[in-house]
Amino acid sequence: MTPTEILTPVRAVCMAFPEATEDYPWGHTAWKVNAKLFAIGDENSNQLTVKATLDEQSVLLLHPQVSVASHIGRHGWVTIAIDSQETLQLALDLVHRSYEHVAPKRLLKLI
Repeated sequence: MTPTEILTPVRAVCMAFPEATEDYPWGHTAWKVNAKLFAIGDENSNQLTVKATLDEQSVLLLHPQVSVASHIGRHGWVTIAIDSQETLQLALDLVHRSYEHVAPKRLLKLI
């Protein structure tokens, strides 16, 4: 899968969440809610980084395409290498869960 084939659906899902915004810190595409990151992508990569709890991280790491995110992995963040429709669907599911981790409760009622 090309980065465009990955980023297009990821962007659509991220921006569909209430009050989600797109930003470009560090040269990457980042999606935030209430100024808090919930996903980080890259226009030139097949990888997506999302927030997870440490417990979720330990289970997700059993998947061969999931690794501890650099710099922020100690907080539970994971990076998924997307190489198929299956891993893309997993990534989209993880984006949803990541949003739930950082969004205010008032916004969670809207999804």
